[in-house]
Amino acid sequence: MNVKIQRFDQLPPQLILIPKQMETRSFPMQITLSLGTWRKRMKVQFTEKLNKDVIGLSSQLYPELTIPEHLPYEIKLQQSNLLLGPIIGMIIARREITEDMFEEFEPYLKNYQKLNGIIYLCAESGIDPQKKTIQGFYYNPDAVEESPWTEGVFPYPGAVYRRVLLTDRIYYDLAREVRGKIFNSYLFNKYEMWNVLSKVPSIHKYLPETAVLRGIDNLDDMLRRYESVYLKPVFGGYGLGIVKVDKMPNGYRLFDGHTIDKHFTELSEMEEFIQPLEKQYYIVQQAVPLTFDHRHVDFRLILQKDKSRTWKSSGMLARFGRIEKVYTNEVSDVTMGYEALMEIFSLTREEAFQKEKEITDLCIEASRLLEQYYAGYGDYADFGIDVIVDQGQRIWLLEVNKFHEHDVGLLVDSDTGLYERIVTTPLEYVKALAGFR
Repeated sequence: MNVKIQRFDQLPPQLILIPKQMETRSFPMQITLSLGTWRKRMKVQFTEKLNKDVIGLSSQLYPELTIPEHLPYEIKLQQSNLLLGPIIGMIIARREITEDMFEEFEPYLKNYQKLNGIIYLCAESGIDPQKKTIQGFYYNPDAVEESPWTEGVFPYPGAVYRRVLLTDRIYYDLAREVRGKIFNSYLFNKYEMWNVLSKVPSIHKYLPETAVLRGIDNLDDMLRRYESVYLKPVFGGYGLGIVKVDKMPNGYRLFDGHTIDKHFTELSEMEEFIQPLEKQYYIVQQAVPLTFDHRHVDFRLILQKDKSRTWKSSGMLARFGRIEKVYTNEVSDVTMGYEALMEIFSLTREEAFQKEKEITDLCIEASRLLEQYYAGYGDYADFGIDVIVDQGQRIWLLEVNKFHEHDVGLLVDSDTGLYERIVTTPLEYVKALAGFR
């Protein structure tokens, strides 16, 4: 049921007015009102003077907080707890919210009528762990000519959707106050992901061999078994810092497709380059590239949870890198995954969808294992999972990205609803996480 709030100047702050139409034998005469993590014990007074979709609260109740009266709130009675919401916080920046961010995140609220309540954007700098309040901007669905974002000070939310790194102090305070209802939670790195999944035989066979780079010796060990390896920073993304090493007939080639392209007769000659990477915490990984028309190709599966709180695919994309690049983050083309499978491997449409299902099932199993392993840290609901399908059509699971780029969905013409699915699905989930379905 949706309700709106009406404020009364003369109403005592410990009293809540409930329309007579809501009165039942089981409705308690004392309740704990919850707005996100803000709670207050209150006495109930039923009245015929309110419309059936309005509740009355004192103007003195939360003078320091922004709880807009005009928004539609869902109301939920759990024994003697009355939940009003949802109250959802989206942490999208470290220091400040800019005008560009308002424009970027407005599409996330396209389905606001399915969400309701207060959904606000904030930066880490706006979070006050002493007062348990957050300065930010809430979404106003009724705005016509002016900006739909209005500044305010809000209670800690019922659930958090974060898109940026946070300092430990802020993260753990938030996680404790919202009782773990936060995603993305622990940001496992590339090696941690491999280490967790490699212990499970049903997943291990899909993982390229990976080890922490500890010097020229274990690089040599990997190159004795594989013709090519990648050196990747354990932390970071967007293809930054990735270097490829190829074993050549007359030595070794080290290149990144951008600024580095060096040839060495002996592997030991590479040690001067390798030593700084050890200090930056790199992994060395078996190369399993797929190339088509001289471009590297990988697949990005968008795996998300919706209001059902179960993993589902929002779509799979094929990313074609630029010629001579060793990664696909700088794309020359993006298509739907099944279209690329049909083109590269001459598959029928049915065969391509079957291969995509095989990839999806694998990634769902991997995602469940990761969330089980890191269950004590919080929650996950939005992964961009990178997969290679090699020339023999064998699937390789490369990486699970927590802060993947949602706007990649805008690059595909053949599925016009893809971008909207990608950006709106996590909000359905975080609403359910906050206790509202």
